[in-house]
This record gives sequence, structure tokens and C-alpha cells, in this order.
Amino acid sequence: CWARLPLEDRMSTIKAGAEYFRGNKRQIAADITAAVGKPIAQAEGEVSMSIAKMLTLCKQAAEGLATETRNGKGGITYEVHRVPKGVIDIIAPWNYPIFTALNGVIPALLAGNAVALKHQSVPTIGDWFEEAFGKARDDSIVAAPILHLSVDVPTSDWLAMNADFIHHRVFTGSVGGGRAVSASLGARAQNHNLASPFVSASLELGGCDAAYVHSDLGEGDRHNELISAAQYIVNIGRLHNAGQACCATKRVIVHPNTYDAFCSLATKLMASQTPGDPSAKSSTLGPMYGGRSACDHLIQLVIDAQRKGARVVVDGETLTSDADITSRCVFMENFGYFFRPTLLLDATREMRCMVEESFGPVLPICRAPLEPLPTGEGVMEIIRASPYALTASIWTLEQEVADVFVRDVSVGTCLVNWCNDVHAQIVWSGFGHSGNGAGAMGLEGFRCLTNTKSVLRRA
Repeated sequence: CWARLPLEDRMSTIKAGAEYFRGNKRQIAADITAAVGKPIAQAEGEVSMSIAKMLTLCKQAAEGLATETRNGKGGITYEVHRVPKGVIDIIAPWNYPIFTALNGVIPALLAGNAVALKHQSVPTIGDWFEEAFGKARDDSIVAAPILHLSVDVPTSDWLAMNADFIHHRVFTGSVGGGRAVSASLGARAQNHNLASPFVSASLELGGCDAAYVHSDLGEGDRHNELISAAQYIVNIGRLHNAGQACCATKRVIVHPNTYDAFCSLATKLMASQTPGDPSAKSSTLGPMYGGRSACDHLIQLVIDAQRKGARVVVDGETLTSDADITSRCVFMENFGYFFRPTLLLDATREMRCMVEESFGPVLPICRAPLEPLPTGEGVMEIIRASPYALTASIWTLEQEVADVFVRDVSVGTCLVNWCNDVHAQIVWSGFGHSGNGAGAMGLEGFRCLTNTKSVLRRA
């Protein structure tokens, strides 16, 4: 029984699976690129970073699954044990197919659960997970109970509502998908034929992640810090994977004293990208997953912003009409539909792009109110205008400013001088339209996928 194995044995299986990913890195990356259009260099980076996160989660497993012990009076000892829930049903999205899957798969297996993985959009990656962890390649490794289920959405929902073997659901994807998962579990609760009708879910959904750039960057001898911030926010925060990430930087709020300099840097960076064949190492921008319909949604956001006063900048040029926006922003090559990196300068919170999720290379930049700290009626009000609460970042060298921002912003993850990244050492969660607050990774990631068993011992 997998759950009865010592944790060290389960860790050995995960480590062997991670090495299997490492040995097949090029082919796995090529599969990602072929399936979703991610530039090959970024796909290889996803494989490498995912392997590192798998190994980090192994290091954290003992602490995350440790029994809590407290001594009471009269020789009484209190214990809280972490026990596996059973089968964890994991639905993974297409945009970061390895990383979004491992968030649930690795903690679930380490905790002693079995995993039913559904990777409908990128089934080859689901197969890689089953091959890596579900098969024993030598006598020293035990195969983990993981199965990649190639089923459609209606079948998946039917299983959630009617299958007694499912004990927890993990879903990463859209808000609509999160609502559907929640609805299926509500229907399950009304199924009187189930022995376990009440199961919980971990939901990580969309984002409208804000970055705030404070006034101290660019002042005096700090111009290099502003350059560095702009490079990271644009290249990694907004344009990585063509901006198709739940935690990508989707709006930037810049202090008035720094605004013009930052916009100038962002304009050059957005225009310097190289769209093209995603299998070519030279390409920095791949085609849009979802094709023309994904591009059309972005066009609607750009036109809405332009009509409400934003200046639309593509390749360093200002576009002034709906026709210009439609013809210049989108183009098609042999590899699919591409969306040119598009800046929306002088954005305001009344624009859809400042409150909705823009899944693509569109970046609105908003001038922040003139205030000494990012709190009160200023920056925080702009951030809170969106119902999403996944991540937010602040860019400053002033510790007091950063501390105020961290204290006041209401998101699952707050990053200081960093953005669009997920680390296994901390808990990953979202609030509002971004999720139900259930944690992935960190120590909490293990606890969300286990039940507690309390024990009282009297000497």
C-alpha cells in the first residue's frame, strides 16, 4: 500500500521521477512547444524549474506531514496526525502544463494519496507524469499510484458527482471552470448514494495581477534599478509565454515621478520582441493558444481602453483607430495567430484591461496618485478595483514602502522586486475571483491534501 510506505520510500519515487523528467527534458519541452506554442527556450526552462520544484517539495515533505505533539497535564499527550485523503482528482491547464500539474501531483503523492490526473488540453504531458512516477524502472523504486485519465469534461464532472473514490479535487484554470468544479461538488453533496459525499477542492483561477513601481526607482543614481525593474516586469512579468499566465503582470501602476521614464523603457522593451517559430531558439514570442478567438478578446480590451482615453502603442507607434488596432495588433504566420506586444499608456481603472484578466501580451500602465506611501485612497484602491486577488508586486528599495504595501494589499502572494513566479517554499493561493484560498505547495500544500487524525494518549 503506497500510503503505508515510509515517507523516504515515497520521496525516492518522486526523486526518480524527477530524474526521468531531466533525462527526457528536450522531448518533453518539444511536446509543450508543439501543443501550446510556447517558445522552446521557455519550454525547456519550465521543465528545468519544475524538476527543481519537485525536489524542493521532497525536502519539505517531512515538516509538512509531521505529527504535531503537545504535552498536557496528568500524563496526557495530544497528537495531530496527517493522514492521506485517498484519491486526489487533479485537473491541470495547458499554459504551464508541467508546473501547474506538479503543484498538486507531487504533494499528493508524497502525502500518501493516489492521483487521478486529467490533462485534456496537453495529454502528452499527462502521459509523461504517469510514465515518470507510475512505473518502477528498477527494484529499488516503488511505482506511485498515479493515472492519467484521458476523459472529456462531462465525464470528469460525472465522476466528481458520482464516484466514491474521489476525495479531493484540485483545479487550476479559468473562473468559469472553477465555478463548474464547485457546482459539481455541490451536486455531489446531494448524492445520498455516496459514502463520502462531502469533499473539498483547491481552486487556483485567474488573475489581474498588479505591479506598483515606486518613486525611488530612477531617482539620483538609481536609474539602473528602474531599468532592471522594467526589464523584469515587461520581459518576464508580462511577455513570458506570450502573457498567457494566471500570475502574469497584467497592469502596472507607476508613481508620477517615475512614470515617463518607465513608459519610455517599456515601449522599447515591448518593441524588441522576436515573434516567430516557437521551435526556434531565437523566438521570444509564440502564437496565441486559442487562435483568433483569443486575439479577438484582447482586441476588445485594447479598443475599450483606447476609447476611454488610453494611448495604444505597438512597435513604438501610436495607433488611433479601431481599424489600426485590429490590423496591426494581430497577424498570422504558419505557426498560428500572433498578438503584437501592446502598451496601453495613461490607463485608468475604469478600463476593462485594469480589472479583467487579459491573457496575452497587452500591458496597461496607469499613473499612480501622488502620495508618499502606496496605501489609502491611492494605489490600493486601484488594485482593489479588480475582483481578482492572486498576486501583486512592488518595486522599490525603500523598506518602509515595501512593508506598507505588503501589509495592505489583499492577495494570495505578494512579491517585492519580483513578479510572475511561483516558489515551492511558500504557499500558492488566490482569493476573490482568483480562488478559494486553499494553499498549494509550501507546508500548507501538504496539509490541504491530508485529513487530520487527533490522538489523545494517557500514560
